[in-house]
Amino acid sequence: MHSSRARIGKRCSRIDLKPGAVAIFGGALFFGLSHHIGIVISHDPNHGRPEKILTADHGAGRDHPGPGRHHFAAPDGIPPEAWKVLGVAVWMAFWWLTEAVPVAVTALMPVIVFPAVGLFDFKTAATPYAHPLIFLFMGGFIIAKAIEAWNLHRRIALLIVRAFGTRPDYLIAGFMLATAILSMWVSNTATTVLMLPIAISIIGVLNEKEDPQVAASTATALLLGIAYAASIGGVGTLVGSPPNALLTAFAQEQLVVEMGFARWMTIGLPVVFVMLPLAWLLLTRVTCPVARRPIPGADAVVKSELEALGPMSIAEIRVLGVFVLTALSWIFRHLISDAFPGMGLSDSGIALIGVLSLFIIPSGKEDGGCLMTWPRAVTLPWGGYCSSAAA
Repeated sequence: MHSSRARIGKRCSRIDLKPGAVAIFGGALFFGLSHHIGIVISHDPNHGRPEKILTADHGAGRDHPGPGRHHFAAPDGIPPEAWKVLGVAVWMAFWWLTEAVPVAVTALMPVIVFPAVGLFDFKTAATPYAHPLIFLFMGGFIIAKAIEAWNLHRRIALLIVRAFGTRPDYLIAGFMLATAILSMWVSNTATTVLMLPIAISIIGVLNEKEDPQVAASTATALLLGIAYAASIGGVGTLVGSPPNALLTAFAQEQLVVEMGFARWMTIGLPVVFVMLPLAWLLLTRVTCPVARRPIPGADAVVKSELEALGPMSIAEIRVLGVFVLTALSWIFRHLISDAFPGMGLSDSGIALIGVLSLFIIPSGKEDGGCLMTWPRAVTLPWGGYCSSAAA
């Protein structure tokens, strides 16, 4: 069976099936079956050829299909919920057969679709898989991985640093702000690793242009500022750091307090707004006092890094669009749920919808790939997810 599916997959790859087109077709299959569409086959004697007509089967005209017509209607006694489940099953089978998206992503379709069509809430749909918070973090980290894959995070960091100028204290503030903002969405370690090479380039300019004692103090404040800002920023959002998920799970299970994305931000963002300036003041004024004049050559370093990135690519724009829409959906989930009460939205469900979009939307490159690929996704820290699930 595996070999036959592989042969079919090779044939599909030869005809260059576009994931977006296949996704639309799979959605059409789901829509048709979930609304139990029947098939009417009519025969026109004047033309001598059959004509197929798709009609929504709501019971009207089933007993009287008309002369020359045979109505293959949906079987009686099957509730609408069953048709929705069958639609999802056919949708998944079609995607598994064509391998338009990775098979592991297709396997998550019940968790995404069942709450959206009102079959189950997200927690019930996710129970056979894992704790719902695991999907929230998995989705957040996969979106972050896409941001990293297309160097969008580097562009954002450089733009923020450039906006703050080249005075050491302002420059450190820019590095810390960029690190904290990225750390709200990308892992603390990945954010620190991203900012470190840029900081080292600035430190190299300092060593050439400044007094050794001033350069050493500024370098210490800069490196410590990045480390502290990554930890502080990780508190700002629910997906900023894995311990946030543990606290949220404890609050839900032991205290019966639902801690959604927006509610977490009402607590986490004030902490960031207070701690980040305090850390900056402590570093640049008390523990590692820095000069208050521009660093010669620092602006050229940032400018050269931005020039090396080139203009913003189509892939970066599309990843940014998915990220912004996902983040806004997290923040305004309750407003969206009030406007569309039947959707069954949850923070974890929004994260998986964002992930699915990344595996479907093309990158715009000549290779025809999508914004996210499975080889990139498997580099995530799955051990951390398993530890969170066990906890």
